[in-house]
Amino acid sequence: MTIQEKLSSFDVEEPRLHVFHEGMFAKLYNESAFLFTEHVRRYKVNVTDCKRGRYYSLGFPFFALDEVFGENSEWIQTEISEDYRIYGAPALGFDAQEYDAWCREAERAAAEADARKAARTPKAANAAPQAEVRSGKEGGDTPAILPQTCTPDSMRAILADVLRFRLESASPLECMLFLQSVQKRCYGALPESSGI
Repeated sequence: MTIQEKLSSFDVEEPRLHVFHEGMFAKLYNESAFLFTEHVRRYKVNVTDCKRGRYYSLGFPFFALDEVFGENSEWIQTEISEDYRIYGAPALGFDAQEYDAWCREAERAAAEADARKAARTPKAANAAPQAEVRSGKEGGDTPAILPQTCTPDSMRAILADVLRFRLESASPLECMLFLQSVQKRCYGALPESSGI
């Protein structure tokens, strides 16, 4: 199905949630996303611009679909295809004015998130000044980037924390968070390109 077919699948006269299986995710668009956030769960709504206008969507892992709709037994599922399901409920109604207000709120939230992201970018420019430091071994001078504010005592403290960290008993998320904390201690603000 094309995105336009997905966007036009909703019928105001018979409001139901149209759920599409896309990769690893269950996705809902426009009116279906609105009804989902009103009747099932609150979720972050993505606002996307395309050639033919703007659309709103939300997604969550497809494997959680039965859990999400299984919490409320009133949902009636119709499986159109392996990648397309429709969920309906007797009390499901659609109000165009509420939908318009929801769209405006989604756009406002997206604009605020973009502004916060843009405000974080200058912080990377204010990160601690960096200097080249060498290993000090004869014939083995390998350049490394460290902040000029990094003292031998602070490096010893960071090294001690690294040696105490139990990698074998930590989850991947805990490892990533630990690495992020070490980088923050070394550099202050992290550059946006660090991916963390």
